[in-house]
Amino acid sequence: MIVWSGFGWVVPIIAFACVLLGNTIIGETWSENTWGQAIALLVAAVLTFAFDRFFLAKRADKTLMNKETGEDVIIRKNDSLFFIPVRFWPIVLVAIAVAIKVLA
Repeated sequence: MIVWSGFGWVVPIIAFACVLLGNTIIGETWSENTWGQAIALLVAAVLTFAFDRFFLAKRADKTLMNKETGEDVIIRKNDSLFFIPVRFWPIVLVAIAVAIKVLA
């Protein structure tokens, strides 16, 4: 079961698209080519970072006033995948890329 909130669903789409593109470019040697796999995940990390920094960061928080207390309440956007915020997914993708290169 995939758990996401907000725009967290975009992270696996970006990663899948980068891996698919890398597989298409490299071709038959994809399974043995750990450099290609790592680079595809690094590109996915860069695109995820850009998505978070330039799209998600520009969405404004909503400020509402509680009628009972008169206090302002700020409602922030929450974008996550597997309970990990989107802003941390580039780190996860880089760690996976390093693990693929080191362990393979």
